Amino acid sequence: MTASSPNLDLRTIFETPIHQFIPWLASVLIVTWAGYPAVVCVTPLAWLIALRVGNICTARSKNESPQRRLTESALAGGIIGL
Repeated sequence: MTASSPNLDLRTIFETPIHQFIPWLASVLIVTWAGYPAVVCVTPLAWLIALRVGNICTARSKNESPQRRLTESALAGGIIGL
């Protein structure tokens, strides 16, 4: 990494998935309480939320470099995927 390249925006990387986790958890709990297996919606819903996290992370990033924004978005999406 060169001296002129900006660091990753760690606050955005970790804050964005946390804010999106709560609606995901609420959706899974509602489906589970309705009598359906939560596994039915866990994966597809997580993919959709990971896409949203990536978009939000890209919009909130303070980096000018498109490569850094892509890296931040991928890391944030990976965090919510875990």
